[in-house]
Amino acid sequence: MQKREVASMVLKLMGFYLVIKQMVYIPMLLQQVVSLFGHSGERPEYFLTVFTGLIAMSLYMIGCVLLIIYSDKVSAKLFADEKLEFSTSLEKDQIMAIAFSCMGLMVICSAVPNLLNAILMHISRLQASGNTRHVPVTDYVIRYVSPLIQLALGFWLFLGSQGIVNIRHKIRGR
Repeated sequence: MQKREVASMVLKLMGFYLVIKQMVYIPMLLQQVVSLFGHSGERPEYFLTVFTGLIAMSLYMIGCVLLIIYSDKVSAKLFADEKLEFSTSLEKDQIMAIAFSCMGLMVICSAVPNLLNAILMHISRLQASGNTRHVPVTDYVIRYVSPLIQLALGFWLFLGSQGIVNIRHKIRGR
């Protein structure tokens, strides 16, 4: 089995896992959409909250489906230097690099909806206050910190997986 095949298989499995994990929130979102029609004139900000949740969930699901569809191409990009001959076994370092890449992708997938939510909540607060002076800076900056750190960590894990394995060898003295 080649590294590309294993990586593609893991990416597909991760995509299915994330879709299943996200399906838990569909009933709650549908309940909010149904209750939105009952409260449409009373609280206009409720529409933005439901719309934010709907957009975040849709982007997450689209990303997961695209991951499943394009897992072969992503794995080919990850291991572009691999020769076409079949290898009989994978080394421990290769499996670790695949695992770090998948962990990074999971962290990125969980950070994107949080960042989108923070951006939309900031926009809604600006519109509600009509002025940036009434919105405390720390209130919306803190909302950005966690998703941005998660994105940075996720990209580092995804793009630098082989480097992380090499760093691990240097630390262990190999």
